[in-house]
Amino acid sequence: MRRAIPIIAVLAAVGAVALGYLSAGGPRSGPSGAPDQNVLVPKLQAGNNDVHLGAGTVRIGPGADRPARALEALFAQAQTSPDVSPVPKGVRLQELRLENGVAKIDLSTEFRGVNEMGNTGESNAQNALRKSLSQYPSVKFMTISVDGKLFEGQHSGEWSEV
Repeated sequence: MRRAIPIIAVLAAVGAVALGYLSAGGPRSGPSGAPDQNVLVPKLQAGNNDVHLGAGTVRIGPGADRPARALEALFAQAQTSPDVSPVPKGVRLQELRLENGVAKIDLSTEFRGVNEMGNTGESNAQNALRKSLSQYPSVKFMTISVDGKLFEGQHSGEWSEV
């Protein structure tokens, strides 16, 4: 009986830790039973005389469209917190196709505002898209189009490598 008490105490402690993990943000199941996922959402942060990309996280549910939902979370940030968003306000994801490691992304006209953000702004927008997609091992490269036409930045030309 004396040996049973420590074993019961250990099992109770393990159960409490597991319960705490799940209630504090551990994997949760969505409607399909697959775990939800925290995704990185890049945002601007002030540094020493500069602005650079930091990151926050957003929880999204299961599904094959997680890369699209990660980009949508990035664009939603521009609506709610435009001062920390690396992309212009109003940008919408019109289409995302994954083909042989290439994410083919078509964005709304508002994305052209990146060309008015200067070198640093354009670089931050490009890197935010890269960071959002690099969370998914199946994505190696990206092409960006706006309203179906290939987007080339004012300062950097074609955007491709993730």
